[in-house]
Amino acid sequence: MGVVGDVQPPIGQVPEEKGVDRSAQHLAALGASLGADLSEFLQYVAVGVTGAYFLYYGLKAVQLTEMANRVWKRSAEYALIVAERRRLRAAADRPTDPSR
Repeated sequence: MGVVGDVQPPIGQVPEEKGVDRSAQHLAALGASLGADLSEFLQYVAVGVTGAYFLYYGLKAVQLTEMANRVWKRSAEYALIVAERRRLRAAADRPTDPSR
């Protein structure tokens, strides 16, 4: 409790403090009005949802990277096959030397 003469803010309101962001004051007021248990529960839910979001998109990024690597590998193999076929076709089209 404060000293006699101190004015306490109404329930759910936080007195303004120097250097404190207004959003932090609003969150403190919201926490005071909701109660400690519900406020803590909502914090856990927010952290859990944020963690699930990053986990999901992290796994999606890994999946897409693996797919891109497979596509790159197949295109490289296809390029090698096409180059080999061109080389063999060019060798078959060359006239052979009858003196040999």
